[in-house]
Amino acid sequence: MLTLLENKPRVLIVDPVASADYLIDELNKFAIEIFILFTLDRSKISSNFCLQSKLVNQKNIFICEKTAIDVTKLTQLNIDYVICGYEDSVAIADYLMQQITNYSNDITTSEYRNNKYLMHQVLKNNQLNYLKQEIINFKNIKSSHFNYPCFIKPLNGSASVGAAILNSQAELVDYIKKDFYSPVGRNYSEFIISEYIKGVEYAVGTFSKDGEHYVSSVQKYVTKIHHGVPVILSFELENNKEIIAKVTEYAKIVLTKLGIRNGFAHTEIFLTAENNPVLIEVNPRISGASGALNTLASYSGLDTQIEIFAQKIFNKEIAKKEKTFSKVLCLYNFANKPLPNLSSLKLKYPSINIVDQKKPVGYTRSHTVNLCKSDVVAFIILRDKNLKQLEQDYKEILTLDLNGNYF
Repeated sequence: MLTLLENKPRVLIVDPVASADYLIDELNKFAIEIFILFTLDRSKISSNFCLQSKLVNQKNIFICEKTAIDVTKLTQLNIDYVICGYEDSVAIADYLMQQITNYSNDITTSEYRNNKYLMHQVLKNNQLNYLKQEIINFKNIKSSHFNYPCFIKPLNGSASVGAAILNSQAELVDYIKKDFYSPVGRNYSEFIISEYIKGVEYAVGTFSKDGEHYVSSVQKYVTKIHHGVPVILSFELENNKEIIAKVTEYAKIVLTKLGIRNGFAHTEIFLTAENNPVLIEVNPRISGASGALNTLASYSGLDTQIEIFAQKIFNKEIAKKEKTFSKVLCLYNFANKPLPNLSSLKLKYPSINIVDQKKPVGYTRSHTVNLCKSDVVAFIILRDKNLKQLEQDYKEILTLDLNGNYF
């Protein structure tokens, strides 16, 4: 029999994958009792996304297939809120929100928040900026889809797996022949090919309550094209008020049109050279990178997505923060040499605050192309009151990663 902790808010997380440990750690800080429902095969989840936290009582973890969920049993737990932990699970999370809590989304719109093609069709139908797209698979490759270069990614993709720039029909044919697997082991069989837009990429972290969208932060990505694949090297807080206003206004409209009334969202947007915001995609869960984006927001003096959630749903008080300069580096070990213990970098670079190493010492990749977020070997969070010191450390560490000589 389950032992429920009296007077503690209760949250059910459906398939915690994106920033799972961070999410649980932060909820625990607010004395929230956590229940977990796994409908995904945990043995197939990439090591970069596997739940490691020991803060959840084993009796509070349920494992079952999506078609065998005991809603009556979950109702008896008196759950206050349901959190979607991974984009593949948005439909079941929406369904459970509607069945067992007072906060919900229209379940007829759930697919809009997972199917990247439908997502943009909704924007098109509402006269919002969108990407021109087409669904393709191995059987329906045409002689021409879009002018090259164009962009391609899995239809229901995540973690940047399979995202690539194509420069010719030959590259498209070669791409379709490859196998791509999601961070939870699902083989992608359908893809979206779309127009290629140049611009600066931003991520908007939000929490929504009853149709009101609360923004945690707007962060700018620094990317590099590596063997035809856009790879995120780092992200930092956007400070330009005009850009923040333009990006957040568009993001909020997009969230509303896609049916998000309650819950977290990580929205990625291009700001074009003409200063027009265009959606890349919405992910209906907290921001990823093992919590690094939320940590960056916190270090910059902003409320994180979890803090906004705790405040708006459970009236929790948010502690004041010291505002500092901060950036996050995504290391890939581009040279693919045996990986060292990257924590030792702290001895040389004073602005390093956190080294979250995702791969073990000695690790090398089995591939050198098609890098994605699952290939990140470490997230390094820089924090310093001295901006000059932080920028110097940032440039040097980035150079080390690109060259593969950390020490």
